[in-house]
Amino acid sequence: MKSSILSKLGIGFIALFAFLILAVAWLKVPTPTDKNTELISGQIEYIGSPCCKDIGIRLKGDSHFYYINRGTEQGLDADDLSYRLSGERISMRIIETRWSPLNPGNRTVPVAELSFNDEVIFSSMVN
Repeated sequence: MKSSILSKLGIGFIALFAFLILAVAWLKVPTPTDKNTELISGQIEYIGSPCCKDIGIRLKGDSHFYYINRGTEQGLDADDLSYRLSGERISMRIIETRWSPLNPGNRTVPVAELSFNDEVIFSSMVN
């Protein structure tokens, strides 16, 4: 009898834990503002569209993978950006996000704004 209750409690805790992990994993990326973004810059190593209509960006010497969510749906062309910006030094406003089991090391980072030579190429900032 005791082991039956304990096993049911154990299964209940595991189910609750799994639900909490999934809930945290699917939290939306916050709307970018001056308060929750950080300005970074670096030299472009790679720009492409790896999947899902996103634009992926890698900077030289940086282990993070930056992405513009649904960038191709917002009028950006990965090939054009790669041609224009490969090897160039750019600035980006990145969105600070919460921990997620899908991105535990925060290596995948959403981009709120992309600039090159004082020209804003993309922005989803809300002020």
